[in-house]
Amino acid sequence: MKRNSAASELVTKSFLRSELDDLKKEIDEKAQGYRDEVLTSNDKLAKTLETIREDIEIGNFQMKRKVDNHEARIKRLEKIPQAA
Repeated sequence: MKRNSAASELVTKSFLRSELDDLKKEIDEKAQGYRDEVLTSNDKLAKTLETIREDIEIGNFQMKRKVDNHEARIKRLEKIPQAA
């Protein structure tokens, strides 16, 4: 059967639009779930990286302090006359 009326075409367009809107909502909900999972896993990763950075900063500070202490000790030793 052939449809010739413009009204049936409008119904088809509105039906299509409503179906596409429903599909878009469904995709958005799924994407939100995936996004939440990714962000949650990234939180753990970011915390680990923060801890590593802090450890590196502490290690660098301690190493610099040791080197500075060595420099001061060397200067003091150089001032002492050597007995030969």
